[in-house]
Formats: sequence, structure tokens, C-alpha cells
Amino acid sequence: MIPESDKRLLMFAESIRIDALITRGLKREAMLRFEALTGLYDQFGDPFVQLRRRFTAARLLEALGRFQEADALFAEVIAADLEQRSNKSYFLDQIYMVGSFTRRGDVSAAVDTCKQAIDALSIMDLDETSDGQMRKLWSSIAVKLQRKAITVSVITAARQFIKTQWRTVGGDALLIKESAV
Repeated sequence: MIPESDKRLLMFAESIRIDALITRGLKREAMLRFEALTGLYDQFGDPFVQLRRRFTAARLLEALGRFQEADALFAEVIAADLEQRSNKSYFLDQIYMVGSFTRRGDVSAAVDTCKQAIDALSIMDLDETSDGQMRKLWSSIAVKLQRKAITVSVITAARQFIKTQWRTVGGDALLIKESAV
């Protein structure tokens, strides 16, 4: 249904498919599709596209059990999100990491991720309400992690909140790239 001429839409559609394949555990097919998408990714120099590409590569490494490499790549993407003031992407990527560490049984790393998210608020140009919402969210998640009461539904709800309900006011709108990833 997507016209061949709409390269950007094709790239995003295939990226969604790759994400779904990784989530379903179909690593080989995801890897093949990711490799096939390289030429199309290369056509887009947009930093957001390239960060999402790197995030997907990290997910593939994680799926293959290559956690050190994956975590290093995730850290690069998250640092770039913060540097580019992609606040929503930053928090969405951090909540992904909480889930990743939790799935691996590394509660300490998941709690550290919450602390990093809270610390990052000090350099973000957020209004008081937005800042307060994020502080409360990340503190709550940290407490649940420490009590071993974290569940997939908590992580999913946090992701959904960041993605669709959390709004920021203030800051330079031209410097803040919000995504719906």
C-alpha cells in the first residue's frame, strides 16, 4: 500500500516491522530485514532517523544476548537524545532500559536508570509541572523496583504516559524534538 516513491514512509514501516520481529523473538528475520534496510537508512541524514537506527541495532544486539555491546549503544543513543533535547525520546529510551534491565534481573541497573532520568531533569528546560510529573514517575518506578513490585504493566503504563499524556511547556520549541516513537 505504500508507494515505492515514499522512501521515508517505507523506511519507517520496515523499522516498525523489525521492532515487532525483535519483540516476537524472531531475531534472524529481524537481522536480515535490518541489514536490507541499510541502504535506505543511509539516504536519510536526519539525526532522529540515525538515532532510531542505532537504537534498533542495540535492540538486535540485546536480542542476540550481546548485552555489553547493546548497552554501550543504548547509552550512546540516550546521551544523544539528551544532548539534542529530545526529551520524550530520552525518557522513552530510558523506560525501555528499565524494562531491559528488569528482564535480565539487574534491578540495580534499572534503579540507576531511574536515578539518571531524575538527574537529567536538572539540565532540561522544563516547566515546573512537567518536571514534577517526571520526578514523580521515575521516583515511583525506582520504589517499585526496590520493592520488587515492578511488572510489565507498570513499565507499559509509564511508557504510555510518556508517549501520549506527558506534555512539556516552556523551553525552546525549536530545540526540543519530541517524537512519538
